[in-house]
Amino acid sequence: GSWLRSGYLATAIWNLDTIFLWTQLLPTPLRVAYLSTISAGVVGILLTEYQKRFLRLVLSYQGWLFEEPKKPSLFTKAWLGFIKYCYVKTSRPLLYSYQDSLPRLP
Repeated sequence: GSWLRSGYLATAIWNLDTIFLWTQLLPTPLRVAYLSTISAGVVGILLTEYQKRFLRLVLSYQGWLFEEPKKPSLFTKAWLGFIKYCYVKTSRPLLYSYQDSLPRLP
């Protein structure tokens, strides 16, 4: 068998089925669809949280404040390019969509 079907992750997902007793009355294909939906939702939430925390980490860089305005360092240029091409150009952010990702003010 595949590790995907009989590994630790598959066992953990099937153990979710024991939390709700009413799901054991459903046919197996419906239980699989139910567990897949829950698993996909959890993975989506975890990826969103990871992206938000990573963006907060990237936006906390303050080295550009102490550089000359006309001569940014190579690291600052790379940082700005990363922000520009990974977050601004790939999506059209709404006004408050990244508000939770900003670093906290002192």
